[in-house]
Amino acid sequence: PIPLPTASPPLQLLSSDRRADRPEVTLPLRKRLSIVHRPGYEAGESSAAAAARPIEGRRTDYGFVGSVEDTQDIYGVMEDAHRRQTEMFQRVETLVDDSRYHYETGRLVDQEARCSREAWAHSIGLSSA
Repeated sequence: PIPLPTASPPLQLLSSDRRADRPEVTLPLRKRLSIVHRPGYEAGESSAAAAARPIEGRRTDYGFVGSVEDTQDIYGVMEDAHRRQTEMFQRVETLVDDSRYHYETGRLVDQEARCSREAWAHSIGLSSA
């Protein structure tokens, strides 16, 4: 059998005195020390903002926030590597195109030199015909 829920305590009327609305609480020393504001905490600042700011001289591991930043750093490194790889591929393609151009230019120079020798030989009567 499932136990029935207990009845909630009766509602109290609101007081105009704000201090009267707050019950006195006595916390153990360990709890009181854990809620004492640490150095670097500014009045009016949220506790999340104070926690996100590192305390001087101490490195704090932020868990999720640190993981997100690390992930962003990794993506940055990967993008840089991809960019460098793309630049290298483009350079290789340019060199291959240049080598084809240089090969063709060399072939034309050789052909022109051969034609020039044949014309010179023909002009002085050394033709093989």
